[in-house]
Amino acid sequence: MITDKTVSHISSNSPLESGGMYCAYLRKSRDDIELERSGGYDVLKRHRETLLELSHRYGVVISKFYEEVVSGDSIDSRPEMCSLLKDVDSGIWDGVFVMEVERLARGDTIDQGRVSRSFQYSDTLIVTPLKIYDPSDEYDEEYFEFGLFMSRREYKTIKRRLNRGRLRSVQDGKYVGNIPPFGYERVRIEGDTGFTLAPLPEEATIVKLIFELYVHGDGSTPVRYGMQRIADYLNLHNLFPRKGTKWTISSIRGILSNPVYCGYLRWNRRKAVRKIVDGKIEVSRPINHDYDLCKGLHEPIISVELYNLAEEIRNQNPCVPVGTQHSQKNPLAGLVYCSECGAAMQRKSYYQAGKEASFICPTRWCPTVSDYLDKVEHEILLSLQKICDGYKYQSAPNEINRESLDSKRAIIEAKQKEFSDITSRRESLFDFLERGIYTEAIFAERMKKLEKEKQEIETALSAITAEYDALTFKIQEQENFIPKCETLLANYDSLTPIEKNNALKELIEKIVYSKSEKNTRGNIDEVLFTLDIFPKIQRF
Repeated sequence: MITDKTVSHISSNSPLESGGMYCAYLRKSRDDIELERSGGYDVLKRHRETLLELSHRYGVVISKFYEEVVSGDSIDSRPEMCSLLKDVDSGIWDGVFVMEVERLARGDTIDQGRVSRSFQYSDTLIVTPLKIYDPSDEYDEEYFEFGLFMSRREYKTIKRRLNRGRLRSVQDGKYVGNIPPFGYERVRIEGDTGFTLAPLPEEATIVKLIFELYVHGDGSTPVRYGMQRIADYLNLHNLFPRKGTKWTISSIRGILSNPVYCGYLRWNRRKAVRKIVDGKIEVSRPINHDYDLCKGLHEPIISVELYNLAEEIRNQNPCVPVGTQHSQKNPLAGLVYCSECGAAMQRKSYYQAGKEASFICPTRWCPTVSDYLDKVEHEILLSLQKICDGYKYQSAPNEINRESLDSKRAIIEAKQKEFSDITSRRESLFDFLERGIYTEAIFAERMKKLEKEKQEIETALSAITAEYDALTFKIQEQENFIPKCETLLANYDSLTPIEKNNALKELIEKIVYSKSEKNTRGNIDEVLFTLDIFPKIQRF
């Protein structure tokens, strides 16, 4: 708990320098999330205010806040922490303010070692309300590493307890997911803790229709419907899924394979599987066929018999996986999107000898017209060359931007000096009050004026620092873009489709494809489509 007594021990012998560069890292713990739900206040806001007050007492300025908005087991899953460690490694910061050292790393031993090594090699201080850790000091280093170890141990205990609680809830028939499946809404259980599911009449009717069409057909003929035909039937009759998109084979399969509709809940169907790839932990969630099945408290939409019939039909017609001998052949996979429906454009090959692969929109009845993949690819490269050439001629603006960067840095240093001066003037006020030069009324008036000046300087410093960081990022982004682009264009023909795809995704955020007119025999080579390319670079 932070009190005035806690920070009253700060003395002039503090290792923090008034002109140094300092930042702060904010992250919620699981206890903080529960505290917010019960107390109704913002934990990160309180932590920010506490660290700002702490920095004021030390007479230093926090120039940047790294505020984590996602939760993750490892450092790689926390982008703000990755950004902080990168900046610490480069020696930008003299110290990092944090509520507790445990909030820096709760990962495994490797993650804890990454944090400890970054702060130790860069001689970056870790400032908490209770203690300042100097990684270059042997005792502080041991204390810091012990704190990280205990944090990991506590995290594992909390995680194990939560998993046991969720499993117990599923075994009791409660629904532990955040998003209810199509056909249901999540409702709180009366007289008990937890949630269950309640059918939504309109959506439940669609679920029943899907199972009936798949097992029995529409009744007019003995032929049952396949998944694609069911999707077409629902889309044609404007019976759309919850998100407002259209039905697809995968969304129909997801409903047909979910036992929740016959009154059961499944647990551990997609367990997290971790493996090391190129020295980094990658997490995947493959389908686990040996999952737990528990009877739910909710009302089923269909009978168990109907669900079992649908499962028998699915088992007789399994999905055929792509063989390992096949490889990616589309260099534009996941990069180009249809302007009409927003779907990712796909490569379509043909069995006829000599017929070129097409580039099509996979959505049925979408008005977007296809074209040859090679032609689209060629136009993308031409556009990329024009973008690259355009940035080459911006050398003069770049010099102006560097001058602007220098001026902003000068302003930051000036503001930091102003803040340091205010800290000295503040100490003088207390001295004048103790010596009787100022009355309490004059002291209060001068202090109020000084606090106002300090607030204005803090606001200005925060704004100019944000502008400085944004401009630095833009300059670095532009300097990296041109050589990457030139390398890709020079070696494009020698790359494999997957290498082309990876290289293009480093330069381009996305491409929007638009075409409404078909090519005829007389204009087969004419480019009738348009491409809106969004490069991963910002213009000044």
